[in-house]
Amino acid sequence: VGSEMCKETGIGIVTALNPIIGYKKSTKVAKEAHATGRSVYDIVIEQGILSKEELDKALDPKEMLQSHKFTLK
Repeated sequence: VGSEMCKETGIGIVTALNPIIGYKKSTKVAKEAHATGRSVYDIVIEQGILSKEELDKALDPKEMLQSHKFTLK
């Protein structure tokens, strides 16, 4: 299941990418996915924002449940 399931989900999955690719890129990807009906997954790979391997890891449910250190600037 893993990333295969994430490929078919709505644009909301882009929120999981915010800490990795940043808010601006996430917003751009979400807007394009919404406007074109294409998947966030495909857009991120096609634009070279993340490799397939990086994206699969980022969208792995086990990875998303892990604790991550965030720092405020």
